[in-house]
Amino acid sequence: MPSVSAEQRDALARPQRAGPPRSFDEFEQRLPCIAGRVPLAPADWTGRRAATLARRAGACDHLITAALVHDFARYFDGREEACVARRSADLLVAVFPEPVLEPMRCLDGRPSDPGAAPAPRAVTQGRRLRAYIDSASTCSDDLLLPWQTLLGIARRASFDG
Repeated sequence: MPSVSAEQRDALARPQRAGPPRSFDEFEQRLPCIAGRVPLAPADWTGRRAATLARRAGACDHLITAALVHDFARYFDGREEACVARRSADLLVAVFPEPVLEPMRCLDGRPSDPGAAPAPRAVTQGRRLRAYIDSASTCSDDLLLPWQTLLGIARRASFDG
């Protein structure tokens, strides 16, 4: 894996220190290290694999996007999967609407607000999302959809789409 220059690290760290993304364009600017354009994180991001499986299964754009971004926070704060999807949803509230974020919050079958019951659709979508994530490790590299295809779907599902 080629080394990353100090200049590239600084360029990537700036958006991370700037707080959560406020638009799809800001979200996309944070992806170079994830999408393999700069080798700071694996090019086979679990989200890409899960989103590929969701797309191939005919899921809606919102669920494909949830699969793509469910582990966004992992690359910025290193949290474990038990809470990374909820943290990702919290980071992306200005970028994506609730139909994308709610399945991420219900990934473990619990509501995001302990005092409220989640909508049945959110629980169902959370279970489907869990299935795509769990199956992602078996997704062959040959089957992965291109980043631009998945980002196009995510843009459509975003507030900016």
